[in-house]
Amino acid sequence: AGSTRHLLGDVLRSLQPKYLSQVKDAVRSNLNGPQTVNATAFVDAASDLVLEWEEVERRLPTQRRAKVNGKSSQSNQSDNADEPTVIFYRDSAAWCPYCQKVWIALEELQIPYQVIKIDMRCYGVGKPTDFLRLQPSGNLPCAVINGQVVQDSDDIIDALSDGALRPPEHADRIRDLCDNGRESLERRMYARWMWWLTGVRRPQEYRDLMIEHFAELEEALQHADPFMLGQSISIADIRFLPFVERQIASLVYFKGYNPREDFPNLNRWLSAMEARASYRQTKSDWYTHSQALPPQLAADCVAEDGCEESQSRIDYLSTARPHDATNSTLWDWNEPGWGSHTAKDDRHEVVRKLVQNHVAVAKFCARGAGTMGSKVVSAKLSDPTAKPNPDVQSAVDVVLRLIAMALLSGEDGKIEHVSAVASKTMSASSIAALIDCLDYLRARIGVPRDMSHGAAQEFRRALLKVSVQLSSSCAAAAAVNAVETETEMKEGMVGTK
Repeated sequence: AGSTRHLLGDVLRSLQPKYLSQVKDAVRSNLNGPQTVNATAFVDAASDLVLEWEEVERRLPTQRRAKVNGKSSQSNQSDNADEPTVIFYRDSAAWCPYCQKVWIALEELQIPYQVIKIDMRCYGVGKPTDFLRLQPSGNLPCAVINGQVVQDSDDIIDALSDGALRPPEHADRIRDLCDNGRESLERRMYARWMWWLTGVRRPQEYRDLMIEHFAELEEALQHADPFMLGQSISIADIRFLPFVERQIASLVYFKGYNPREDFPNLNRWLSAMEARASYRQTKSDWYTHSQALPPQLAADCVAEDGCEESQSRIDYLSTARPHDATNSTLWDWNEPGWGSHTAKDDRHEVVRKLVQNHVAVAKFCARGAGTMGSKVVSAKLSDPTAKPNPDVQSAVDVVLRLIAMALLSGEDGKIEHVSAVASKTMSASSIAALIDCLDYLRARIGVPRDMSHGAAQEFRRALLKVSVQLSSSCAAAAAVNAVETETEMKEGMVGTK
């Protein structure tokens, strides 16, 4: 965790081909500058076809209060700095498993808390000085509990729970499962996971060892009722859960293997955890983990033969290019393990997020037609110093309002209408730049940082639908441009005779 170690890591990373390729792309982007976009006529014409944000908000139904483990409640997270006795410092991207442990515990224990978000090192932004005074190592999470600084995730949970998550009659079992250093099952599973995920020398051996440890966990879960130590959540559930979540996500994505299909006790325990709001609001999805783990580990996750089908399902709505988005089965895919939720509720969640953050989202989106940041970081999708293109931001806002309307009504007719307006009022290159902005956002929707998985899939799907329609408009505009260019050339030739 020391600065020397991270400096060495930065030096080694800077010599890797991927890093050098990112440097090359960043230099080229900054030399070329932002894309040329003229969207004024489109914004003027299309604005009459979409609702203003105030009207979108008025049409949203009243938000139902969430159920937190059987109790009607909202999250215990508070915006009032005077109310909570806990200040929780966690990573801003919601990637960190150690932060997730504390987050789950806070929600389970129903303790009011204030969150202060700090970027992880791989995000490429330095730690604030005020935070480093509390946590000189810079490690996350950290908490201030009743004025006392607690710097380690397990210590934070113990301080919060005051023994409530450690039933004394299960002390030996807790030690064997997760409280015996590297000898505990949880830490042994972590080590074997790292071997299989990043190792290249003996992949079959790494696979066999990992599956042996899943079998050991399966045996430990034989008498789960439904949680590890009985009918109440314990420290064992909270310590295992974030890492098992990441193990399954990464093994599905990079190895094409889902342990839930082979181990019924594991699946039953995870289903019980997924039924709890305290976990659902902290849970990430497979796509987010596939992008988050390599930069966090500062190592490549090794993809094996047979993972292609899994990757195509997981990536499709986030990365498919508009002209290739023709697979109807993949359009409708949702990740398993998210319990019951309705598409309507998911869509309303997206619209609420857009109403609350539309200015920031449009500006972020406009990076897609802007310039890459000059600072290259290991989490390449973060690109913290990228510069948005202000010339496209108003057009992006129109499209976001269009998406909000489509999600509220469940109808896509307006998308075709607005796309037709684009073909008549924008050049092919300007439409292509707008598509780049939407695709930039689509690839960067994070769960749970931005929204839940179901909502993220609805938003990704809507963005891709608009990109597909705009791609057709781009082709139409290009054809018109070609005809006009040919006509001008012919007229020029006639004039010179």
